[in-house]
Amino acid sequence: LYQGEWVWLTSASAHPEGNAVALIPALPAIVVVVGPPPTSPQVSLRWSASAPPPEGALLGATWLHPLGYQVASDGSLVAGPSRLPPGGYRVIPVVQNGSSGTFDGALIDGILANEERRQRHLERLVALATEGEYAGVALDYRRLDLSRRDAFTAFVVDLAEALHAQGRLLYLDVPLPQQGGGGWNDGAYDWRRLGEVVDALIICPPKDLSFYSARMGEVLRYGISQVERRKLRLGINTSSHE
Repeated sequence: LYQGEWVWLTSASAHPEGNAVALIPALPAIVVVVGPPPTSPQVSLRWSASAPPPEGALLGATWLHPLGYQVASDGSLVAGPSRLPPGGYRVIPVVQNGSSGTFDGALIDGILANEERRQRHLERLVALATEGEYAGVALDYRRLDLSRRDAFTAFVVDLAEALHAQGRLLYLDVPLPQQGGGGWNDGAYDWRRLGEVVDALIICPPKDLSFYSARMGEVLRYGISQVERRKLRLGINTSSHE
């Protein structure tokens, strides 16, 4: 859709008959239907210094996402790993609001509610990318309160702008949306608005491998109705089981 600049229609959806449907606020001057360009396979691997992957696991990785960076209550960051394994990948560290699989949503809620801590947190995230000479940062902030949906979205918008100004990327983890009442509920994470500003939206994986065959197709169909498909990333948990 062209409105002074090209805008991807997030409301577009494909139907079995081959039709595409989109809701638009007004009749546009120009509409173009195009297919995605060819892309090279991308393999991202999350890496922990405390539990490194088996030897050879990094050989096919194009991106490395080191774990270990944690959010402090004042908005600063707890330092992550000091050394990374050698390889030909690009690096985007992951910042989390918890550790060992335990996430503290109230920690992020408190930062978003305080302007001083919010600004400090934004600055520390940008500094992590620039001072560490990383390609960007990835946020893995879970269990956020629904009441912080707008505040979290606004923070991500500001952070994306600040990182992009430095030539850096922003990746964002989002939990699986919940289906009910004839539609989907993405909770505290506004997939559509977040997808407009981040460089990749990573769908957090379930541990139950059966979910992939039973429900993941539905989740992805919802995802591409909200987010440009080239930005969607599907996480696969290595502890998944049949």
